[in-house]
Amino acid sequence: MKIIVLYNFRFEGQKYGRIRLPEFRKVRRGRFQKIVLLFVFCLFLSSGIIIKSMTDNVMEPTSRKESNKMENFYKTTEKWRDVFQCRVNVQKSSTNVRSFWTEGYKNPCFRNQRKHFKDHSPELLQCVPYFFVIGFPKCGTTDLFDRLSHHPEFLKPAFKEIHWISRYRFIPPRTDRLKFIAMNKTYRTKDFDNGFFQYTRVFYPMVLDVEVEKLLKHRKKIEYRKITGDFSPSTIWDNDIYSALPNNFNLSVPRYMTADFVREMNACAKLIVMMRDPVQRLYSDYLFFHAVNKGPDDFHNKVTAAIKLYNNCIDQKGVEACVFNAPLAKTVQVRLRIGIYVIYIKQWLKRFPRDQFHFVRLEDYAAQTSSVLNGIFDFLQIGPVDRNTMTAMVFQNPVNTRKVNVGEMLPETMNILTDFYEPFNEQLAELLGDRHYLYHLF
Repeated sequence: MKIIVLYNFRFEGQKYGRIRLPEFRKVRRGRFQKIVLLFVFCLFLSSGIIIKSMTDNVMEPTSRKESNKMENFYKTTEKWRDVFQCRVNVQKSSTNVRSFWTEGYKNPCFRNQRKHFKDHSPELLQCVPYFFVIGFPKCGTTDLFDRLSHHPEFLKPAFKEIHWISRYRFIPPRTDRLKFIAMNKTYRTKDFDNGFFQYTRVFYPMVLDVEVEKLLKHRKKIEYRKITGDFSPSTIWDNDIYSALPNNFNLSVPRYMTADFVREMNACAKLIVMMRDPVQRLYSDYLFFHAVNKGPDDFHNKVTAAIKLYNNCIDQKGVEACVFNAPLAKTVQVRLRIGIYVIYIKQWLKRFPRDQFHFVRLEDYAAQTSSVLNGIFDFLQIGPVDRNTMTAMVFQNPVNTRKVNVGEMLPETMNILTDFYEPFNEQLAELLGDRHYLYHLF
């Protein structure tokens, strides 16, 4: 009797552990189970072979070669070698960092392995920034964001200034636009998983682009070259909330700050720092944020009061303690401390190696836009653009420029600000090895 006729079997009865079948006289239960299991095993084996052959016919002929290439991707990629080598070194080290990298993706992306609150699928693709434009305010970060959006290898996030790392990780966003990243009422450290998911939602344009490219190429694994970034200029300097964290309790200079969080998220991140003459930066900042009684005289009075308070603080506690002093910053009416660039940069250089930084002066960016942009392209390891794209980048109108014209600051205001910032500019020029950061002295 062949096994193929088993589907015609009909149970007639059962007695004393035996099964009566029309085609068989008496077959013990154990032997019958073995036959059925053998049949099921053969059926699954044959089905697997058929499905595999059908899949091989549907997939591209070079799929196996592509798979082998993906396995050796870190070793064979020349253009991104330092990026992937950094990732390999970080994963081998014992440092406490989060691994948000997927093989073959230049930008850090990952499949979420944990079940989140609400609608967070554990297999959902999430991406974090490949690079950060970490500061400083009123130094051209918005203009760079707009010009860089023309590059075909850059996918801009949903909006530019997210401020999640420095602020909205802990507190509710204050505007409707920023509520895009706030699905829950507030961000607290206990809600980190949910809050982090909202942060990655800002980079959904990249997630959609990845999925579309995989569909077009009919592959599960692809070599994805595009990148995205976080352009929040508060990331480098705003540690006011971090200073209040339990692990920074009673410390004049916080031990754990925004730089540590960025390093945990992407230890191989590319960091762009944009600066300008701190005297001009402060005046531009003042005109941007203050709505009433704007003018050179009002600015002079506020600057004079701020410098007096900071000089007294520095004499008593030192520069670093005063720069990270949140109550003092709320007392003064101009953001004087932001222009002390060297203090913030030193803290970040303690967390990241020097070759992961790219420093840009706004003065150079404005005078030699194409050259500075090409330098940024090289730093981010994205390809050059064609002539038409570069023309569109260079000759577009500047973004986020001064909208209020009340005249230039008073000469005496410029003099006292120059004197205040001069020693810090000298330290910055020495730290970066570039005398152009001396500004008024160069």
